[in-house]
Amino acid sequence: MTRAAWLCLSLFACACTSGSGATPVDAGGADAGGDTSSTDLGPWSLVAEPTPEGALVAAWSDAQEWILVGGRFNEGLIATAQGGAWKKESFPSSGIFWWVHGDASGHRVVVGRNGRVAHRGGDGAWTLRQSKAHPKAQLQGVWWAEGSDHAWVVGGATENLDEAPLLARLPLAATQAELDDEWQVVALPAKSEDGASLSGGLFKVWGADASHIWAAGENGHVFFYDGTAWSHETTLPTDVVVTVSGRSADDVIAVGGRNQGVIARRQAGAWKVLPDDPEAGLFGVHMRPDGSALLVGNNGAMGDLGPTGTLVMRSEPLTELVLHGVRTSPTREIACGGSLMMTTNLKGVLLVRGAPLPAW
Repeated sequence: MTRAAWLCLSLFACACTSGSGATPVDAGGADAGGDTSSTDLGPWSLVAEPTPEGALVAAWSDAQEWILVGGRFNEGLIATAQGGAWKKESFPSSGIFWWVHGDASGHRVVVGRNGRVAHRGGDGAWTLRQSKAHPKAQLQGVWWAEGSDHAWVVGGATENLDEAPLLARLPLAATQAELDDEWQVVALPAKSEDGASLSGGLFKVWGADASHIWAAGENGHVFFYDGTAWSHETTLPTDVVVTVSGRSADDVIAVGGRNQGVIARRQAGAWKVLPDDPEAGLFGVHMRPDGSALLVGNNGAMGDLGPTGTLVMRSEPLTELVLHGVRTSPTREIACGGSLMMTTNLKGVLLVRGAPLPAW
């Protein structure tokens, strides 16, 4: 299945009225008390809907800045805020960006459609390159351990995500020559221990450290890296795992399901599917330090998962657009997404609670 087909068949979105600044919209939602979270950041506010620059697919942050990435099907967008106004940079012909990660040393890496990798180092400028070995690759996720000199990149080797997954080791400050010649593709197991096929693209990669890393994607497959080699760890009962997040090597959450949400948690070395059965597909999750997590998904689905597993989904969505990216911090949480069922004229949505964001 192509990425475009996945979006058209599996996600729902609609045109909505525009917004600017931060407009409170959090009346009448689900009760976020009890076990759901130790945070008390107040109501959600609408920063922008729709965003004319395209969909906002993923977010990353540290103490100094927030980064949003996305764009249109054939044009990437990177937006950064460091306390003042948003700085928006477009990348014509690059294709939409799907994920972003950064570290304390100043490295920022964004990946997306058509084998594109954007890197920003200490000079503050983004450098966009393309893998000539995989010019049609759909790069869906990127992550690396703090202090590492290389990143793990995941996706599909072609636009057909039903084919073999793509997992590659990439130097953080990769030159074009390194993208061409030193793109170290990892051969993952083709079959599970019981002989089942492990085909299908990968959507996300996340790790607790350099020797505890998970990658997951199509058909519910989850792979694990122990610092030496990748192996198939489990296959969850869903058509897709979209995002993996955690707070340690002993506490990891995966969410997915295109039309029927699934939540799985890995504790004490074992994955367990939670009994809650969200009606909407889930596409984003970010864990908080206390073990709770913020979840988002199809049709504006949003929920809080408590440290002990209590799930509270909002009864009234704040948007009808797809929510795909989510990020939590002690002072601010954001959710973002857009009209991801479309391949042209993509529009985005950005929500925040806690410390305000600059007007879009």
